[in-house]
Amino acid sequence: MKGGNVRILRRSRRWAVGALLGAGALVISFLAGVTPASAIVGGSPANPAFFPYFVTVSGRTFSQCSGTVIAARWVLTAAHCVDKDVTDPSLLTISSSAGSSGVTQVIIHPLWDGNSDDGHDLALVELPAALPGTLPIQVGAP
Repeated sequence: MKGGNVRILRRSRRWAVGALLGAGALVISFLAGVTPASAIVGGSPANPAFFPYFVTVSGRTFSQCSGTVIAARWVLTAAHCVDKDVTDPSLLTISSSAGSSGVTQVIIHPLWDGNSDDGHDLALVELPAALPGTLPIQVGAP
């Protein structure tokens, strides 16, 4: 009987510590003005040099999206980011930590219907030349 009481007491202490830590995190995020929906859990600042295939996609009709360099002159991004700029790729800019580039062509997935819930939210963006500081990642790589 004593062993069972000790296990229950240990579980209660663990639960109490967990509850206190959770409540403390909630109070700190409230005081800091960070809502749980916008917080990155367990994240830390990343060094861009470790991710040479990551780029940002900017346009006049949206503020910023991300993209992945999949070949020297090709970036894979979301169709919803660039679908309004397909007819005028000059509205787009692709940037890395080492520089930026204009766009020569945008190819939207043929099954993209404007609704990300339906899937096929993919687009290819062609650059006039390889973007300095970027290296392509193999599509399908972890």
